[in-house]
Amino acid sequence: VIYFAPHEIEDTPADITLPSDFVFYPAALWPHKNHRVLIEALGLLKERFPALHVVCAGVVKRKDLKRELEELAVAEGVAERILFPGYVESGNLRLIYAKARELVVPSAFEGFGIPLVEAFEFGVPVIAANNTSITAGVDGAGLLVPTGDAQALADAIEKVLTDTALRDSLIQKGRERAKLFSWEKAARETLEVFTS
Repeated sequence: VIYFAPHEIEDTPADITLPSDFVFYPAALWPHKNHRVLIEALGLLKERFPALHVVCAGVVKRKDLKRELEELAVAEGVAERILFPGYVESGNLRLIYAKARELVVPSAFEGFGIPLVEAFEFGVPVIAANNTSITAGVDGAGLLVPTGDAQALADAIEKVLTDTALRDSLIQKGRERAKLFSWEKAARETLEVFTS
């Protein structure tokens, strides 16, 4: 297996307004990305963490799905706490990572999962669904939960928000894990396949 690496996120000016307390999920709006499960998890946490928001950045691929998610947020009583800023430029992305309490990736499958490595680099604790390449990408540096389980996701979010020792440990493990992902390493390993 040859791992990819994230592209450099440029340090350009930011012009996004963010809530003071939020978790981050960068993913285009496709059904398999499981935004629904994250909204349900926030619904389960709304009383315990009344200021907690979710920032769901990414291209809106399906407007009907966005409407469904907004309706779900209303039903869960968290409509004003789910933000869909769409695609975000580098400066805004850097600011989001700098302020996010956690990266939460409930996706049902991924080919690689670049946001996981971005979060590791930025020192953001990672919670993700336990499936496909996500499991290998996280590899002990984040918390994995059963795919589609809103209660397990809510429990993990709460654990990272409230357990300082766990949070610090995940940040440290993530920073170490991030060192394993680079385009130079990917190129070298790919060349070795062709020359062996």
